Amino acid sequence: MFRIDDPTAAVSLPTPGAAGTPGYFTEGNPLAGQGATIVTPDWANMVQEELCNLVTAAGLTLAKNTFTQIRDAVKAIVRDSLPSYAADTGSANAYACTLSPAPAAYVDGMKIRIKIANANTGASTINVNTLGNKALTKLGAVALIGGELVAGMEVEGTYDGTRVQITSAINPVLVEGPVKIVYTSTTALTIFPLPGSNAIRVAGALYPVPTTGLVIANTGVEVGGVAAQNLANSSVNDIYLKVVAGVLTPSYYVDAGGGTHRTDDTPGNVGVEVRNNGGVPDSNRSYIGKCRTNGSGQFQPATTAGLINWFKAARSNIPISGTGTSSANTASGSPTELATAARVPILTYADDAVTVMVNGDAANNSVTTCSTYVGIDGSTATSGNNSRSTSTAGGALVTAVATANQLLTEGLHTISPFGSVGSGTGTWNVLAVCNVRG
Repeated sequence: MFRIDDPTAAVSLPTPGAAGTPGYFTEGNPLAGQGATIVTPDWANMVQEELCNLVTAAGLTLAKNTFTQIRDAVKAIVRDSLPSYAADTGSANAYACTLSPAPAAYVDGMKIRIKIANANTGASTINVNTLGNKALTKLGAVALIGGELVAGMEVEGTYDGTRVQITSAINPVLVEGPVKIVYTSTTALTIFPLPGSNAIRVAGALYPVPTTGLVIANTGVEVGGVAAQNLANSSVNDIYLKVVAGVLTPSYYVDAGGGTHRTDDTPGNVGVEVRNNGGVPDSNRSYIGKCRTNGSGQFQPATTAGLINWFKAARSNIPISGTGTSSANTASGSPTELATAARVPILTYADDAVTVMVNGDAANNSVTTCSTYVGIDGSTATSGNNSRSTSTAGGALVTAVATANQLLTEGLHTISPFGSVGSGTGTWNVLAVCNVRG
């Protein structure tokens, strides 16, 4: 389609004459004195401009040697009035698609339907047929914040002259909050969002945590920053979540004592507990808890000191008990650990007190005292929490109870029964129990 380019043509559109009585073409009737209808410049210009405007409204450029532009324009306008479908070929936050037939330009009102390949993690753009990036927004001009789009979702949008507004349903708005780690099996832990939240922040962006739980493994995972590793046997590990290709993924770091994390002060991630990389916050890894493996590198339940949660709202009381001392004895006048086999391992954070107790009975082969204590880490008996009972002649059993409420340093500890005597030899049948918050 092209405007007339004969040398006799006007260089600008003449002003049309006043409208007459509408009518129809005729070849005329000489016998009746009726002349044939004259095709006026006004009418020819009107038809020409109607056709040219149809072509340009579809985003096409008038071309003299192209004889399908009216057809292509009609198809394009019909296409733009309906959502055109294409698969996403871009990446997270930078979506792209190729529509067919290809639009020549973005046109106000153009509709697009795309199948998302990667979940978004923040503000996003879309590039249709390499025409350039346009902001992808919700609720009109509101930028996406992350998590609204998930892989496999079909999204419809309309170009408004500036951006592509999403007009279809999207993932619910993400609400940042604490998560809870739950023991599932020796090879799996499951992470759940707490009620009222559905996302966790990593590197300043929110990522959805499914209400059905995010399962993490002990093998083939990142350990110490190295991919495809297995958790070491009998190790204590800090658990982090990082993002790989838009997906939350576990990252473990061995805790040799005191933890490997710190509070982030990076803009956009301030207040999030993250990995401590030599004093520098690693915003790419958000901290969620601690686990202790067994001798085969497998997960253990919280009741055997296998797991604690970082978020206080996710912590609950965990009762842990050891084995009895089975007639352990000592003649020591100072607190002495009665049996290493009776040690109870516990995981704890420094901000939560641990309630510990030693309970059972004791006897002495002379009429003197049997003192019972709670021991910490096999060497230090806690002070001010011992029980002292006097055994009668003949070594009759007496109750042996000691309790303590302790704030311990973060990490792995043990509690165990300690005892001492005034004289003679004491014999204890006691066990250590405790209650930790995890």
